[in-house]
Amino acid sequence: VLAWKWASEREETFGAFVLLMLAMALSIGIAVELITIKGDISRMNTVFKFYLQAWWLMAAASAYLLWRMRFGAEFIGRLRGGLQQATFRRRFLGVAWMGMLALLVFGSSIYTVGGTRDRLRDRFEVLPLTLDGLAYMESASYTFDQGNATDTLAGERDAIEWLRSDAVSGSPVVLEGHGQLYRSLHTRVAIYTGLPTVIGWDNHQSQQRGGAGVAARIRDVQRIYTTTAWDVALELMDKYGVEYVYVGDIERHYYPDRGLDKFAEMVGTHLELAYSNPTVDIYRVLPPALRLEAPITP
Repeated sequence: VLAWKWASEREETFGAFVLLMLAMALSIGIAVELITIKGDISRMNTVFKFYLQAWWLMAAASAYLLWRMRFGAEFIGRLRGGLQQATFRRRFLGVAWMGMLALLVFGSSIYTVGGTRDRLRDRFEVLPLTLDGLAYMESASYTFDQGNATDTLAGERDAIEWLRSDAVSGSPVVLEGHGQLYRSLHTRVAIYTGLPTVIGWDNHQSQQRGGAGVAARIRDVQRIYTTTAWDVALELMDKYGVEYVYVGDIERHYYPDRGLDKFAEMVGTHLELAYSNPTVDIYRVLPPALRLEAPITP
C-alpha cells in the first residue's frame, strides 16, 4: 500500500507500470507452483520457460527502480514519514541506502565468479577466458558413473574438428551412441558440429515430437551398435540415411565389443575408414552402387 501510494504521488504512470510488472513476475512465480504444463518432465520446462519471463520483468523493473533509488533518503522518508527534515540527513540516508545496495549487488555477484569456477571443476578444468567451446577437451577427461572407465576428450576433439573440416561436405547424418543424460558427453557430435544425428537430446525430442517415435529411434541406435548381424544394422542405417558411423569412448563403454567389431570387418565392402585416432574411429557408409557383397553374419 505504501509503495502504491508513493508511485501514485510521484509517477502515477511510470510507478504503476513498474509495480504491474513486479506483480506479474511474482504471479508467474506463484503460478508455476500450482500449474504444470501437461507432458512436462518433473515440471522442469514449466519452471524454466515461465521463470525466464519473470526474470525479464524483474530485470526491467529493477532498472527503473535502481535509478529511482538514487533518491533513497526521500523514498525512505516517505515510507517512514518525517525523515526529510534536514538536507544533511537526506544526503546521509541517500549514501547509506546506496551503500547497502552496492553491498547487496556485490554479495549476490560472488556466485557468478566463484560458483562458475567450482561448477567447472566438478568435471573439467577451469580454462582462460575463450570463445572456443572445444578448448576444454585438450586436457579434460571424465569417469563414467558405471565402472572406472575414463573418457579422455583429446581424441574426441580431433575427431569433431575433422567432421567440421572440408573433409566432410554437405550435411550428412552421423550415427553416434546414446549415452546417459547428464552423465556423459551426450550427443557430442551433433552439439559441436551441427550435423544431424539419428537421436539427439532425447528429453527434448520426446517433448517436441512425442515419446513413441523417439523411443523407437533409441532402440534402433542401440541395435545398430550391438547386433552382430550386418544386414540388420545396414537396413537400419539406410532407414535413417546414415552416412557416417562414429565409434568413440562412449560407444565402447555402452555397447559390446562384438557389436562394434562388425564395423571394422565391413571396411572394403560396405564401409570405409574415413578417420581414425587412438580413441575414435569414423566410418563412411558407401553408397549402394559402391558396395560389395558382404559375408553372411549369424
